[in-house]
Amino acid sequence: MRRFFLLLALPALLSAVLGCGAHRRYTIQTGANGSLAGVRIVPRDGDYDVPVEMWIRVYWPAGSEPPPELTFALRDGTDTRVLTYLREGDQRYEWWFEPYEDLDYDTRYKIELKAEDEKVVSYFWTEEDDTRARSSNVPPGAGPRVGGPLDEHTVRTDQ
Repeated sequence: MRRFFLLLALPALLSAVLGCGAHRRYTIQTGANGSLAGVRIVPRDGDYDVPVEMWIRVYWPAGSEPPPELTFALRDGTDTRVLTYLREGDQRYEWWFEPYEDLDYDTRYKIELKAEDEKVVSYFWTEEDDTRARSSNVPPGAGPRVGGPLDEHTVRTDQ
């Protein structure tokens, strides 16, 4: 009987320990009452020569708040959603999105943020080849990836 209980509890325990996997879209419950108007995105709209291993940072500076709910998606040059991992930042209202695999070279990517009646779209282009020196904006203390890819995930961040 004890063995049966452990077999039933094991998937839930592994999910809690390993965390969520990569998703094609995230819907984040922020616990705030702002808007997309104050959002900052790195890489910035129109950036060129972005390293293919770069993480995407979405945040609101002090004095501004995100909407109660927002949706994030990254799309590649064929308008296909890219699998990403989500990590909360050290600052309030800060999220990092790590692509599941390195991005393609010399490709235009689109970041989409949507709220109830708002939408922000930002574009960036990746570096042309892999022989250039690269820098990264991976957040400090970022750990290894965990979990496998899924289509969509909802994250609640009531603070």
